[in-house]
Amino acid sequence: MRKPKRRLAFPLAILVSVICLGATATSVSATTTLPDPNGDGTIDVSDAVLVARYLDGQIATSTQSVNYDINENGIISQFDVDLILLYIAGIWNGG
Repeated sequence: MRKPKRRLAFPLAILVSVICLGATATSVSATTTLPDPNGDGTIDVSDAVLVARYLDGQIATSTQSVNYDINENGIISQFDVDLILLYIAGIWNGG
């Protein structure tokens, strides 16, 4: 039996906190300068899940993975997942 990865704990904790505080975790139009990891035109929880799965090795690198680097620092990390969730929650404005 596989042990669960800890790297999903913080983003999930943020998401639960956002929901408990009454913030709406809905999708946001990708008309901002924020990269859209899955390319569907919205920044939502599915983008955070996609990047987390990529970091966990569950999905292979693709041409779309260039959009996984949310803060555009050249490194795809857990911080990018956290930024997506903070953006959805309205805590971070993408700037």
